[in-house]
Amino acid sequence: MKSHLGNDVKLDRLIDQCPGESDASSIPCNFTLPNGVFSSYVTYLIYEMAHFKLIAFFIPLFVILTPLVLLFRKSDLYLLLNIYWFLFGFAGSTIVMVEFVCPITDDNFQIKLLSEVIKRKPPVEGVEWKIIAYNVNYYLLDKGLWNTPYYFYSKDNCYNAFKVLMEKRDSKKKPVLTISNAGNTQPSTAVEIFLNDMTRPHSFTSDSVLEAYFVKAAEVQKQAEWEYWRKQYPDMEAL
Repeated sequence: MKSHLGNDVKLDRLIDQCPGESDASSIPCNFTLPNGVFSSYVTYLIYEMAHFKLIAFFIPLFVILTPLVLLFRKSDLYLLLNIYWFLFGFAGSTIVMVEFVCPITDDNFQIKLLSEVIKRKPPVEGVEWKIIAYNVNYYLLDKGLWNTPYYFYSKDNCYNAFKVLMEKRDSKKKPVLTISNAGNTQPSTAVEIFLNDMTRPHSFTSDSVLEAYFVKAAEVQKQAEWEYWRKQYPDMEAL
């Protein structure tokens, strides 16, 4: 496990410790994400796959095999070349798709995403998730973890990736809801349940630094979501 930011990380200092953080003034006022650059998600996928390093290997291979298949179509090599052509095509497409679909698991990428959430305090909706996606996209490109500045297609993709990351880390430890009265089988209010879950300890990883970021990000995000829905539905506390 790599050392990230030192061994004396404290939760109350995480907001100011954003590795690779772009200063707000460096973000262009008209910045956009891939969903605003490409005409469709299909064109985005084509662009991304064209920048995979494996493509640089398989394209020349196809360029060589295709004329050979046509040249030896009347010989015994025809069937063998066709088999190779099919296998390389299938294998290449499968490898590229797997690499494209599988999420990045690098610890520093996770810390970058979590630190952006801690700093921006993004609600469910708003420009904050767009800024986070933009910053993380360029962080991945700068660190060589992705080949283009377009890892997150949209702010929704970034938000969903964050939720999946948190759920995956927290899946081993389910919360126990606090009951207001020992003889009552129902919680007193929905708000109390939410706040109890928001303040309960979370156990994510054995890495103390990464653990600190997960805990702080969980607290910040739950609080941001609570504030967002409280403003949307002022009467929610009476539920």
